[in-house]
Parts: sequence; C-alpha cells; structure tokens
Amino acid sequence: MQRRTLLAGTTGALCGLAGCVGSGFDSSRTGVDASSSDDAATERDDYSPRTIVVGDLDAVPFPAAHPPHELVLRNESGTERTVSVEVTTDEDEELLAREFTVSAGRSLEIVLAEPRTYTVSVTADRQGGTSSATVGIDRDPLDCTRSSTTVTLRENGTGTKSVSKSIACPEFRVAERSIETLEQNCADEADDDDATVAFEDEAVIVDGSITTPTPCYEPSIAEATHDERRDALEITVASGEQSAASCADCLGVVDYEARLELEGRYPGHVVVRHESGGGRRRVATAEYPPDGAETERTSG
Repeated sequence: MQRRTLLAGTTGALCGLAGCVGSGFDSSRTGVDASSSDDAATERDDYSPRTIVVGDLDAVPFPAAHPPHELVLRNESGTERTVSVEVTTDEDEELLAREFTVSAGRSLEIVLAEPRTYTVSVTADRQGGTSSATVGIDRDPLDCTRSSTTVTLRENGTGTKSVSKSIACPEFRVAERSIETLEQNCADEADDDDATVAFEDEAVIVDGSITTPTPCYEPSIAEATHDERRDALEITVASGEQSAASCADCLGVVDYEARLELEGRYPGHVVVRHESGGGRRRVATAEYPPDGAETERTSG
C-alpha cells in the first residue's frame, strides 16, 4: 500500500496528491504544527499548516456541481493535543496518514477534493489515554451537495458532527459537438453497428462503428438532446453522405469518434443511436459515474 504525505504551508500554494493548487479556503486557522517520522516532514518547524488538501482540486470535473467535503479538527480541550489522522478510500487506498499537533482553541482543516467514498480515522491523545473516532464520508458525484464534518477534541473524549446542504445543480448544456471519421472499410459478415461511451475532460466521447451503403460515407451527429426527466443525453449518429464521387461497390463500415463538450455537469445517462437506411437503432448506453464496467452495447 502506498503512503502519500500531504503538507500545506502557511503561505502560497496548497499541495495535494497530484501537486499544488491555489488556496480557496479560509486562511484564518493558524497554530497547527505537523509532526511525522516521514522524511517529507523533516523541516516541520518551518511549517504551520492551516489546510491539508487530499486529492487534486483541479482534476474534479464541473467543480461548481461538486464542492469538496471539508473535514475540520477543532481542539476545544483547553490544552495542546497530538492527533493522528488517516484517510482511506473504499478501495483501501491510503491517502493520508500523519500526526499533527493542534494548539488549544485552534483547528485543522482537511479538504477531501474528489467526489468518492472515504473513511477517516482520528485518534487524539488525552490525559489517561487516547480517544478516537471513525467517520464514513460518501460523496456522490451527482449529489450537488455542500457537506462538512467537524471532529471536536474535548477533555473527556471526541465528538463528531456532519452536515450537508443541497445546492442548485448547474444547468446541463451541450456547448460544442464534433465528429471525426477514423477508418472506412468494406464490411464483412462480422461487422455490425457498435459504440462505447467515455466521460473525460468535461466531455462525452463516443467511439463507434456504423454500417453504411458504401465505405465512402462520412458519419454526422444528427441529434444531441437532453431528456430532463431521465437526465439522459441522447445522441444520434447518422451514416451521413458519401464523400467521393465513386467508391468501392460494397457495404461499408466506418469508424468514428464523436465528442460533445459539456457545460454544468455530466448527464446521469447517455444513449447512443445509429441512423442508417431510414431507421434508427440503439447501439450503446452508459451511466455516470461509470462503475468500471464496459459500456453496455445493445442492438435492435
């Protein structure tokens, strides 16, 4: 299991797993010193971190729809406390494992940047022993929710409180659409209409193969509409027009890549249809967030 160490300085950038990002969080929290046996913390006397960022804020798609979860460790015990914090994901990947010294009356904020499931374990020293708390945080990529968890360190133990508030989901819109013809060939008996869907870089990308009257046809995006009731982006790719005056006398199969640039958020569902020979057939469906399984292919 790989251990990743995060440490944010008192000024300048905040450093997450994938590098440093600018701070957009409350910078008033001070009086927190980091301590660890890790080599990365050997100069800890030069740091007084206020905010630790777990994950990459810049990598979160549509950040207005997915605000980060804020975890605040608040010391109300009246004495300085040493706190051990461990953050893991549902895949048991360890994202943070550090010790911090939190001054009396001060707080440490840990920002969970990416919409995923986390388990946070906090263990604090206190007179006569230790106190601990474990918090499960489930960030649904489609929830449009602002949430936070406060872990309060008291003289006689540790308390936790989580709150969440729905925010207005940004309006979904297809900003741009384009399609590129990749390969044009004569079809054989094994060729059939097919497509896969990917969600990347705030876009929906469809890689497909469409059967055509000849190999010289150029596919086009006939429709791209959003069904608000089902939150479904419905894409229809047509066989298009023949691009050459003469062509091989055979049925064609044309590979293409269609890209739809989005604004606001990803749709909950994508349905891809092919239009050829005067009819339409559904060739693929996909859901967001993907579960890691291959896009479902359909026919008929």
